[in-house]
Order: sequence, then C-alpha cells, then structure tokens
Amino acid sequence: TLAAGTALEIIGFGATSYSQLLNKSSNPSQILRKAEISLIGTAQCRTLGGGYLDIQNDAFCASSYPQDTCQGDSGGP
Repeated sequence: TLAAGTALEIIGFGATSYSQLLNKSSNPSQILRKAEISLIGTAQCRTLGGGYLDIQNDAFCASSYPQDTCQGDSGGP
C-alpha cells in the first residue's frame, strides 16, 4: 500500500506545449520526458471534480501542479 505523499514518476513522449497539443499533426517529443508527482488520497482526489468524483478506493490518484501527462503519453515505451 502506498501512502499519500509518495513520490511517483511519470514518463512519456507526448506533447510538451499547448500549441503542440492544438496542432494534432505535430510530431511527438523525440526525447523521453519525465516528471515527479505525488500520490494523493482518494478523498482529496474526489475534490478535484469531473471524473474523479467516482474514483474507487482500489484506484490511485496523483497530482503535482503544474507537472502533468499530455496527449501522446499514454502507452509509453
């Protein structure tokens, strides 16, 4: 079991800027990018709203603004 506040690492080749995200024909990052984020508790996650309201206790949520994943990061290497 991981405790809230545990450091996690996210990685991906996704978009690195808003303008790159808008230009769907742009190439993904050529460099594998990474960022450190923190695990947050389920109750705190639900306060984020949107789809997070229904997060179950067996799932986890992490956030460290402004670090984030973006389009193109899913799947990974």
